[in-house]
Amino acid sequence: MAKEHWFIPECEIYIGDGISGSFADVDYWLAGTCAAVTNAPKQIDCYGIGTFVKVRFNRKPEKTNMNPCG
Repeated sequence: MAKEHWFIPECEIYIGDGISGSFADVDYWLAGTCAAVTNAPKQIDCYGIGTFVKVRFNRKPEKTNMNPCG
């Protein structure tokens, strides 16, 4: 269940394309970035066409009273 007081402060979306191989063998490129992702629907602009998608979380949320562990 999503928690309203937890959010993703920043992340990067990478797209990879490969004819053969697996998720680990593909070359990835930065397709888009996003910030302040919450449990509400949000559209993120990503550029490119590929077979695989990788989401990289650059930093974790700050510590707050509602989220003491960050």
